[in-house]
Amino acid sequence: MVCYASGLPDSQEVHVSQKDVYAAFGRHLLRFAFNVE
Repeated sequence: MVCYASGLPDSQEVHVSQKDVYAAFGRHLLRFAFNVE
């Protein structure tokens, strides 16, 4: 399954490793958590 996060270019030529995807998702969750508090 391929997921495109907002901010990432929607291009077939862009290959993102799962590690990078999880890192970006983790930063997004942290930013969201801090914004909520």
